[in-house]
Amino acid sequence: MYDFNLLVSCPWAVSGAATREVAGLLKMLGDGRPVIRRTAARGIIGVKTSVDARKVVQELRSILHGDPMAFRYTLKWVPVDLWVNSDLESMKEAVLKLRDRIKHGECWRMTVEKRRSRCNTGSTSLRSLLNL
Repeated sequence: MYDFNLLVSCPWAVSGAATREVAGLLKMLGDGRPVIRRTAARGIIGVKTSVDARKVVQELRSILHGDPMAFRYTLKWVPVDLWVNSDLESMKEAVLKLRDRIKHGECWRMTVEKRRSRCNTGSTSLRSLLNL
């Protein structure tokens, strides 16, 4: 299982340039030595940064507004709080582990990516996570 705390999408034909862009932007934000790797999915770069991934995404929004050309090769930056197996029990454990971070009245989201997965958990089963 991955240990990345950021996923970055890019056109698969420019993954090398995107990797350099990721490294440069993270250096600007205080991480001079992030781990940047291709994942099994084309066009998805995995990043392990020492900087808080959620703060990275916030700072990148500011950079985007000031200099849109700083993002020529990367398309989407997604912070990852936790990686889990694709079975319902593992997802329940993850929700229980992270639920104290969600303040009353806040919304939360769990993204289930089913690429190359045999997970056949339906939306009805996933809705059971809402009551935890």
